[in-house]
Amino acid sequence: MDGEWWRDGVVYQVYPRSFADASGDGVGDLAGLTAHLDHIAGLGADAIWVTPFQPSPQADHGYDVSDYTGVDPLFGDLATFDDMLTRAHERGLRLIIDIVPNHCSSEHPLFRAAVVGDAAARARFHFAAPADRPPNNWPSVFGGPAWTQTPDGSWYLHLYAPEQPDWNWRDPRTAPFFDDVLRFWFDRGVDGVRIDVAHGLFKAPGLPSLPAEDLARIQPGRLRANPLACDQPEVTGVYRRWRTIADSYDPPRALIGEVNLEPELAARYVGPDRLHQSFAFAFLLAPWDAGTWRDTGDRLLRHSPVTWVVENHDVVRTPTRYGNEARARAAVLTVLGLPGAAYLYQGQEYGLPEVDVPPDARQDPAWLRSGTSRDGCRVPLPWTRSPAGTYGFSSATTDDESHRPEHEDRPKPEPEPGEPREPGEPAPELDSGEPRESELAPAPAPAPAPAPAPAPDERTPRSRQPWLPVPDGWGDHLDSPTLPLVRAAIALRRQLHGTPLTSSPTHGGSDSAFTTPRPAQATGACAYAGADSHSDSRSRSRSRSRSRNDNGTARATAIGSDAVLSPDDPVVWSVDHDARLTARRPRFSLVVAMGMRPLPPGDLLLTSSPLTPDGMLPPDAAAWLTHCDAASGDMLPPDAPV
Repeated sequence: MDGEWWRDGVVYQVYPRSFADASGDGVGDLAGLTAHLDHIAGLGADAIWVTPFQPSPQADHGYDVSDYTGVDPLFGDLATFDDMLTRAHERGLRLIIDIVPNHCSSEHPLFRAAVVGDAAARARFHFAAPADRPPNNWPSVFGGPAWTQTPDGSWYLHLYAPEQPDWNWRDPRTAPFFDDVLRFWFDRGVDGVRIDVAHGLFKAPGLPSLPAEDLARIQPGRLRANPLACDQPEVTGVYRRWRTIADSYDPPRALIGEVNLEPELAARYVGPDRLHQSFAFAFLLAPWDAGTWRDTGDRLLRHSPVTWVVENHDVVRTPTRYGNEARARAAVLTVLGLPGAAYLYQGQEYGLPEVDVPPDARQDPAWLRSGTSRDGCRVPLPWTRSPAGTYGFSSATTDDESHRPEHEDRPKPEPEPGEPREPGEPAPELDSGEPRESELAPAPAPAPAPAPAPAPDERTPRSRQPWLPVPDGWGDHLDSPTLPLVRAAIALRRQLHGTPLTSSPTHGGSDSAFTTPRPAQATGACAYAGADSHSDSRSRSRSRSRSRNDNGTARATAIGSDAVLSPDDPVVWSVDHDARLTARRPRFSLVVAMGMRPLPPGDLLLTSSPLTPDGMLPPDAAAWLTHCDAASGDMLPPDAPV
């Protein structure tokens, strides 16, 4: 996997403002990430994807970039970034960062020059002459028109919030500008980039209005619903250019696109001379339904390589979205058991539920524009069971004031027309918003409303309140059975792929230390393996090799040194009459029980919940099995009967 690690790697997504706060200001930062790299390495992840940390007024929580080659002081500086990158590489972790090429911040120096009338700067964006109405009928992804008027009566295009003006990719200066951005980060040692709104960039020539029938079908949150504003023929040419740059490095850098299109269309962006991967949004948005998972998985695998993901910073967390933590654990075992790369979102290893953030504490700019908030999946992570420092999220400071972080917006006098605006101040006539391209998922009943963080002892140092409140008892999730399952599953996955196991650093971020369990001895409260070797013949017919450790936890079947899995494996999907989903590869099967059914024949490796006393996989659980011909030991074809 070293040469093409991105094809079957496990990537851990970090949303830095909510990961760990080393400065004690209530907002996560890069130093906090550095302090907890051992946790990520201890899970067995191959890479980290860090969402934007570049300078930004934070109108869209970093996706409104005002300087593409720096670090926002909220998160640190370039020296902090370099230290984090070095320490990540020392632990065998690669680093992917976000690049936002579709739009920038309204505080970007080039856009500020454009607003005050610099004609050369205006050509780098989409400006229209003064008029009584916008130049076309395009809606913003966030709701409302995609055009905002400047003090001189001109209009500029923003497919997202007014603070996020769109770059004009038909201007010949735009492509070289982003070439330099890529080289800046690749030169620093970044291993890859995740490209925000990768199917955006170019707009239809002349920016024509949408036909009335198309306009009527557009729903907020879906850029792809406007065919004139995305997926233009020229876009893939940008990624051919970027692939040349990425391949010029040793080792080559990876390009991962947020291409929120139907799988057949997104496939056009991936190839040997284009992007390495695009995100599989269809699976991210699929409900807990065996038939939907089968159909979606089959459709995605027609266009490999696939990036499997069920959580990120834009959607409701899986224990809440699917209905319970058992289903969320089964989903983790699913994404880790399919051919391709797997992406895990911070806190998913603890089975964190969605939090019902009180309306007056919500920070998501989409809340005001669409009534949908993604704050519930962005609540700061717990690192200790004690509530001190917001369950270990923030380092203690000597500041006795309990207030919100300094970066939060405060009322400012409105500048006179034409007067320059201070950095971070909203653009004219602004309502902000934000559903990232993963599309907003409707929120089912979330976890109970969070209580305010407990007041610390006035005699001891304390940190400031976190940027989002956390629920009482948030640290209890550190005991989730999902954590040992994730460790065991990733370790076992590496062995199944024939990948050498890396050293397992001790976790310094929680109350107790651990070392990652080796696959041949996968232990933990949730690494179950069902019936023991004395099971009756009926159980043995379902799974030929099941075993437990002496303490009752799972012991994975020995699978030898040869690779069992490949990112190119064919998969045959099936769903039986009791909603048992099976994804069968040549020597391996993933089974997800959305009803209750016996396991198919095979050597049981791992389950997300204990088997029933009679050896059945209970509802809302998943299992991994290997299988081969009993007489010859050869692998079976993926379509062999089970």
